[in-house]
Amino acid sequence: GGSRGGGGAGARERRPAGTPAGRGRSSAGRRGAGSVEAAAGIDRARLLLGSGRLRDALAYLEKHLRGKPSDEAAAIRLIHSAGEEYVRKGRLPQATMAFSWIVEHWPGRIEARSALAETYGVRGMYSRAIEVCIERTISLTR
Repeated sequence: GGSRGGGGAGARERRPAGTPAGRGRSSAGRRGAGSVEAAAGIDRARLLLGSGRLRDALAYLEKHLRGKPSDEAAAIRLIHSAGEEYVRKGRLPQATMAFSWIVEHWPGRIEARSALAETYGVRGMYSRAIEVCIERTISLTR
């Protein structure tokens, strides 16, 4: 029964031999949102970000880093990169959130503090940009 009808349709849908990448993308697409739940650590945060869930990614990382502080540098890189991508796309509130999260947890991260101040400036929030710079100066003198 099933092999005759399914075999013909499957043969038409199947990619030619030597194109496993197409099948790989297809199977990844079938996993869909379930793959976020199955992923762990930085990979899970990356998937959350990729699906547009910045707040969820930040909340997840806060919990994750309590149990695995060795992932701190990777988390900072991931969120900073996301912030830069938001800036490129003109999604300045999300960029502000990303950079603010880093500055809140790691006040000495100069690159995040500078990016946050710059993002506030681009948004026309000059007093906040100045505050971030002043906080940076104070944190450097301590």
